Amino acid sequence: MSAATATSGNAVGLPSSGIAQTDDASGGQTQTEVPDVQDTSPIEGETMLGKFVALAESGLPGPNNSVVPTDATSTIALSIARAAGGSPVFSTHNVDTTNGVFVVGLKAGTYRATWTLSNASGDTRTVTTRFVELTAPQGRKRPHGPKPSVKCVLEPHGKIKCTVTFLKARSTKGMLRMRVSRGTHLVALGHARVKRGKATVTLRERRRVTHGAWKITLVLAQSHHAASTTTMRMRMR
Repeated sequence: MSAATATSGNAVGLPSSGIAQTDDASGGQTQTEVPDVQDTSPIEGETMLGKFVALAESGLPGPNNSVVPTDATSTIALSIARAAGGSPVFSTHNVDTTNGVFVVGLKAGTYRATWTLSNASGDTRTVTTRFVELTAPQGRKRPHGPKPSVKCVLEPHGKIKCTVTFLKARSTKGMLRMRVSRGTHLVALGHARVKRGKATVTLRERRRVTHGAWKITLVLAQSHHAASTTTMRMRMR
């Protein structure tokens, strides 16, 4: 950047990529970027049944669909309203916590969730998702999307690596979002792109995860299709 540009305030010639600051003492560059809401529960397009835990994860995108967490001072406020409009029916100041926040008493219908991230510098990011609430079991329904097979392994540094394969559906593509839980404890969230019927999801543990049985929730969003929700039990290796 030229001295003339720095003093005039004229943005002509500046790069459109992330802003990097050169520190002569460090011998390198430091890139500053505002974190975003990476994953949420309820998941975008998910079908919920009764009460649930609302939780969100903030951070910056990492390698292999992983998330680099933000500092402990960042918060994510949540407001839930009917998708058709109207005043919020639920709100809370922070769901980016270990336990999340219980949401109860929602009537059946489609809802809009607004997640607002605020970091230590006062920067904000807002993400809006939708989910469907069912207040009573609707009978046994087969998932309307392709059937997934899931294998998860525990990795070092609090990571979980899951391989998802959609059986007999190699043409499947879209965005896959995933949740790992046991009882009322939601322990990990993640997402990845599905290509040729497969996806690899790297999740960061919010609680300690051990080998054994866990509940997995998958929501697959595809173009020109309604999002499909699949819940299953699996053993963590």
